[in-house]
Amino acid sequence: MANILVAPENDYRSLLGQVVENPTLEVTVVIPVYNRVDLLELTLAGLVTQTYPKHLLSVVVADDGSTEALSPAVKGFAEQLTVDTVRRDHQGYGAGQARNLGAETANGEVLVFIDADCIPDPEMVQRHAIWHHLADNLVVIGSRHHVDATDIERTAIATGADSMRERVFATRNPDREDWQSDDFRRVLHRRTASLRHGDVAFRSLVSSNFSVRRDMFSRHRGFCADFTRWGGEDTELGWRLWNDGAFFVDDPTAAVYHQTQADEGEEGWRERSREANDAIIQTKIPHRHYRRSEAHAIDETPKLSVLVHHPEAARLEELTDQILSQRITDLEIILAGVGPESSGFLERRRADPRFWGTDSVEQALELSRGEFVALVHGSTGLDHRLLSRSVKALESRPNIGWVKSAYGIPTTEGLDVYRRDIDLRQLDEAWGGALPVFGMTRRRELIKPIRAGADADDAWNWVTDRLEPAAHGGPLVVLPAEHPSHARPPSVAAPTSLRSMVLDDLKAGGSRAALAPVRAAKSLVAGTPYRPTPVQPARTTELARDSRPRIRYVGWTGHHNMGDEAMLQAVTALFDWAEIQTQGDRADLLMLGGGTLINRGYLRQLRPLDSPNLERVAFGPGVANPEYWGEPKEDTADWVDFLDSCAYVGVRGPMSADLLRDWGLRRELEVVGDPALSLRPSPGIERVDGRVIVCPAWSRGLLWGDSDDVVIDAFARLTRELLDRGHDTWVLSCFPGDDRHIIDMMRRADAADLPFMAAHDEPAHALDLMASAELAVSERLHGAVLAAAAGTVPVMVEYRPKLRDFAQSIGLDDLALRTDQLRGGALSELALDAFERRWSLADVMTDRVDHYRTLQARAARAIATAVEG
Repeated sequence: MANILVAPENDYRSLLGQVVENPTLEVTVVIPVYNRVDLLELTLAGLVTQTYPKHLLSVVVADDGSTEALSPAVKGFAEQLTVDTVRRDHQGYGAGQARNLGAETANGEVLVFIDADCIPDPEMVQRHAIWHHLADNLVVIGSRHHVDATDIERTAIATGADSMRERVFATRNPDREDWQSDDFRRVLHRRTASLRHGDVAFRSLVSSNFSVRRDMFSRHRGFCADFTRWGGEDTELGWRLWNDGAFFVDDPTAAVYHQTQADEGEEGWRERSREANDAIIQTKIPHRHYRRSEAHAIDETPKLSVLVHHPEAARLEELTDQILSQRITDLEIILAGVGPESSGFLERRRADPRFWGTDSVEQALELSRGEFVALVHGSTGLDHRLLSRSVKALESRPNIGWVKSAYGIPTTEGLDVYRRDIDLRQLDEAWGGALPVFGMTRRRELIKPIRAGADADDAWNWVTDRLEPAAHGGPLVVLPAEHPSHARPPSVAAPTSLRSMVLDDLKAGGSRAALAPVRAAKSLVAGTPYRPTPVQPARTTELARDSRPRIRYVGWTGHHNMGDEAMLQAVTALFDWAEIQTQGDRADLLMLGGGTLINRGYLRQLRPLDSPNLERVAFGPGVANPEYWGEPKEDTADWVDFLDSCAYVGVRGPMSADLLRDWGLRRELEVVGDPALSLRPSPGIERVDGRVIVCPAWSRGLLWGDSDDVVIDAFARLTRELLDRGHDTWVLSCFPGDDRHIIDMMRRADAADLPFMAAHDEPAHALDLMASAELAVSERLHGAVLAAAAGTVPVMVEYRPKLRDFAQSIGLDDLALRTDQLRGGALSELALDAFERRWSLADVMTDRVDHYRTLQARAARAIATAVEG
């Protein structure tokens, strides 16, 4: 019974940590070769030392018509390896066809492909084989490292006397990061959290070191024979395996060592050869990384497969016209469940490669070739924007699994629109059973459960139950007024809203655009149809765009919260080489900014903005502490995956760093401090003797001890004592929601006329005020942060653990007091004691702040280098 892994995206984490104690799978290593016998001998010598059981290991050397004699070299290993040679005539570049020939000859259930100029690590075969014992639909990607093997003897490798591992890594036990390949995949694998996220894992298939089940390789007919030049045949095979539901596993410890001393050809020949193959790659791989669709072009592999289920002969002409009139033309149309009444329709289109007919939806899915699959009921009418918008939604957000649309049903009064999930499900059940009236997903996601034995209905349910959807406003899909079991006219017009037609006229410009609103009003009053005018190209004016890289900043901005605005201002200053954006989805860098964002639901904001093509960093966020927040809002493993994919991770304080390590994050991370520490007050501000700033907050009962009233009382008592001692006391408000409660605190302190600053959107004003004081007592985190940035010692009222995290980061842990420990004058006692020790405390704090400013500036420069690279 096949063991098929089924999971969203490329998530193979369920296989991690499983142990295979007694391997049983036979493995064949296939090595294509053309001359270069001396390199092949080192490759075979490396296979002699493999840790995988010898009786389960065989080797096939696939000769691509070499002019040098290979037989003596191969026979020299006959006593140490089970090795065969197969040969084909040399017809130009034929490495892919040589690999196919070797695979046909192989006896192993698992094929491991390496090149003849690569020396395998002793554990390479074992690392590959372990994964294939766990699931049958895996492609395992090993790593490749470059080494000059000029002085290496084959006997030294075959006996283990010369350790390639020590030559390359200077140790026999390298860290996982060191194992990563010395090529483009080092960045690709990091950005995708070891290929588990995104839709580009297939790009990691490099033929010099990967493995696959032999039956899966044969089902896909191996490497494509159309590639007669170097470059791209491995990516194209990777695409077909990926689109058919294979999971790509990143295991860099399955390593080979590429012998660089024998690289052949003049400089740049590989780049030129790959460029020459661009056209064939584009027509075979529809992924956006390779294809930019051209109007009216028919590519070998379509971007989209439209599966029409429950096709109706009376509607086929009209429905297919609507499909072919879509803004996306890179598609094929498959009629699933064709009856005798529809056969004539297909016969008339037998010469058109875009049309297919099958007996069932399952068969249609098997034969479909597109990256995306749209399921369309044969009774529907389709707006001309439906398919292009759906494709765009899936392309721009690799984490989105499927797309739905609102449905419209004509009535005598107009069009009834259904948007709620419960209504859409009921209409789907009424018309298509378990299949949708309309839905689009990646073919890969539908085919996974199909490969595990599910039918089309169960496969669609799997997609909708487990993957995140995107929805059109619409309705871009219209159903006829009658159910298929009732008599009805066969024609269903494609939906086009009045608003859409008016907008089209407005875009046309000229007098018709000026009259469009009047004509729309008349059509509504008279009940007559509105007829749009053809859209003319609008004249556009090119505006100068900021040429700097764009950073999409994710944080709690735009809420008049001084702390969040302070962090954004700090990032803008530190990253002055970039354009900082807080909205939009196009960027060169995705930044998780400051604030307590990790484990507070922010993955839902990050995932739609994420892409393997951009860098991502975490710069100064805090981690929600479960001691206060309880059970995590999100799977901590998902956060570890995201943070592993970042080019840089710097968190606010040591408590945040410890939590991430407890979750299993093993990558390098820094305690970089709160980003707002990099802000500086205006020059020339003098301190006022005895000045103290108090900064209460109102948390709506979300604090240690659950009582904001107790905190307000403690602040009122402190304020009264400060005034009685002659301190120049000011009140700072960081958030509009705090204002009325601060006023209440002032009344309780009999100090309604205290000087008061509301700095909600003005961090600079608050920073200057802090610079004039000798002490600050703050419940709001960034009242304390800006105090520290101004060199003023903060006493922190810890209503949540984030203040303790910050206090520890600046060496003032003893100045943080929890809000459930405030009774009996504890806050006043702590604050007055801190005032007496303020200068010695400031020395400790200032050293820490300067340290973080240095770290933050250095990190900003390093991130700039990562983006430019």
